[in-house]
Amino acid sequence: MENEKVNRTVKSVSIVMVCTLLLKGLGFIRELVLSFFFGTSYVSDAYLISLTIPSVIFEFVGVGMTTCFIPIYYKIGKEGEIKDAYNFTNSVITIVLFFSTICILGICLFPSQIVSLFASGFTGETMDLACLLTKINIFSLILSTYIYVLCPFLHANNRFITPAVSAVISSALVILSIVIGAKTELIVLGLGNFLAIFIRLLFLVPDARKSGLKLRLRFKKNKYIKEFVTMMLPVIIGTSINDINVLIDRTLASRLTVGGIAALSYSNSIIQLFIGGIVQSILTVLYPKLTSYLNKNKYDKASEECNYLINLFLSFLIPITFILVLYGETIISFLFLRGAFDLEALKLTSEALVFYSLGLLFIGIREVLSRVYYGIGDTKTPMVNSSIGFIINVILNFWLSSFMGIKGLALATSISAGVTVVLLVIKLKKNQLICIKIDICEALKILIAAWVSFLIFFWVFRQKTSQGVLIGLLMISISLVFYVISLFVLKTKVSYNMIFMLKKIMGNKDCGKKK
Repeated sequence: MENEKVNRTVKSVSIVMVCTLLLKGLGFIRELVLSFFFGTSYVSDAYLISLTIPSVIFEFVGVGMTTCFIPIYYKIGKEGEIKDAYNFTNSVITIVLFFSTICILGICLFPSQIVSLFASGFTGETMDLACLLTKINIFSLILSTYIYVLCPFLHANNRFITPAVSAVISSALVILSIVIGAKTELIVLGLGNFLAIFIRLLFLVPDARKSGLKLRLRFKKNKYIKEFVTMMLPVIIGTSINDINVLIDRTLASRLTVGGIAALSYSNSIIQLFIGGIVQSILTVLYPKLTSYLNKNKYDKASEECNYLINLFLSFLIPITFILVLYGETIISFLFLRGAFDLEALKLTSEALVFYSLGLLFIGIREVLSRVYYGIGDTKTPMVNSSIGFIINVILNFWLSSFMGIKGLALATSISAGVTVVLLVIKLKKNQLICIKIDICEALKILIAAWVSFLIFFWVFRQKTSQGVLIGLLMISISLVFYVISLFVLKTKVSYNMIFMLKKIMGNKDCGKKK
């Protein structure tokens, strides 16, 4: 029975990871297409801000629902009937729709003022285009309301594929709209994004109905809504603080140089590719499992799972950090250096990538730790730590950007993420329920393996007289192979887990993972 559960988990994680990587890959291709047609021009800045405004205003609600909806939904199913859980779902949709309508009215009445809050350096045609695209994109909030509720609803019902596949199709449509918009009218950039969200919703609704949910507005009082809102408010505040950090970065970038916003966005898209493809895809499947452990008071298993995840992420994110720091310019050249993306854009973007990558490991661990707090019902601690990180980020933004430019904004983000992780770990150590232990010996082995593997081949790369992009990519590939071999030579736990996963894929039931 235990082997069957493990097999199901491995299968679910594998499917979601593949879909998520594909989604992130398409999202990254979107950046490539945007950079090809518009480079770091006023069009790319205006387009990115028009996407940022609805996401900053509303996405924090989505994150709150993703983390808080599942625990309450499980609780309702445990205490009452399944129809009560369906009524709760419709009540949440009704409340969020009301919030969305208010946001839409406000932005439609004061578009230029709202855009100025997000990019105070915009003027002239940049401001005009940003206002036009924002007014189009803001209406997608109505559709996003259903998406942000239906996705966690489907996850709670063990339906992971449809949300992932629908997101992939939606992302592909966005890319198509950029291509068409570049060849026809710029207004297509906004219309294409709206259509993509609508198509995604068309996929989710039938799957939700198969799970028993009949969508309808519900205005009757629901006894679980108060608990849900109380739990979600700190999550919303904490997430909105993180989004405000992005806002501050982009606002200052708009003042530092033309194309600064695009450079930050392109470099951050690479970071998010790894965060989404590795961290988020695994947590999508295991967060409900973690919540289940905590509801059943199985704190030892919850602690064991969290420690395993953190050490696993160390083995992924440490070598990725080395690659991005050492080969950042090579990677940006391979991915972006074409079309309107010139050498100046290459310089801006690669510098931002290097300093963003320094915080990659901290961001990954922060995602794990935050969900631990949410699972034990403590949503206030992540909010407080996000506030501290926000203050640090603001101070460092103004100070570092004054003499480092765009690089300073990226470095400030990495430092604030690191501080937040340290504070979360310190607080958890005082908690008597969940015990987080980072295996120092394992971390050192991983660090040594990455240090030796990537520095050696980077030195070889630097000795080449013609340091072409293809040579750099070859060095990265060889370094990765050497890194995996080093993990086995140093007898790391992650090497045992690699064997475990391979045996599971090959159908060998007589295996176990080493934690």
